Amino acid sequence: MDEAEKKDEAEGVARVTDESPDDAGVRALRLIRHDFKTPLTSLRILGQIFKTSLEKGTLATQPERTARNITILIEQIDKLVGLADNLYEISLAQSGLLNIERQHADLRPILIDATARNEAQVREVDLPAQPVWGDWDVGKLTQAFGCLLAEAVSVSLVLRPEPEGNTASVLLTGEYKPFNEKTSPSRYIARQIIEKHGGNLKDRFEVTLPLKFNQ
Repeated sequence: MDEAEKKDEAEGVARVTDESPDDAGVRALRLIRHDFKTPLTSLRILGQIFKTSLEKGTLATQPERTARNITILIEQIDKLVGLADNLYEISLAQSGLLNIERQHADLRPILIDATARNEAQVREVDLPAQPVWGDWDVGKLTQAFGCLLAEAVSVSLVLRPEPEGNTASVLLTGEYKPFNEKTSPSRYIARQIIEKHGGNLKDRFEVTLPLKFNQ
């Protein structure tokens, strides 16, 4: 990390308590800029390895090493795709073009889908037996919870409908990777989507969503 990036990160931590959504978006973009460098560096190194192996004619004679490097190559490409997707979503949010297409749906399958995509990080899921109906953008909410789960090392997810308050709460508890809560790109995207649904994302990853959306 260069000196300018260290300064950006330090300033982000110092001003975390009074940062506006726009500021958070800018800082999330800066983190993505930094995050792009790691897989790109790995790809550059792998490219050099493959080039040397071709020149020496060892690609075929060292199949295990070649297979391992190809696996790493695919993983780094997947990281770049994820970063590009995050960059697009942040750009939409900052330009006011993040649209929510609502449909009447059960929240439980949304959470099941999100946890299935992040199975390694989820140790327990506690869902009610009855459907939790609301007006959701199924794809966007799946993405939002996926973003939060992607930050986890090991978490439990609990869904609790609160009909009297016309809300549903989703609590994610456990161990998370260290990061700046306000400048994390994944956290920023999740917050934007949840707030577009009329909900809120509290500290410690407690999400509250309205069961009915008032236009």
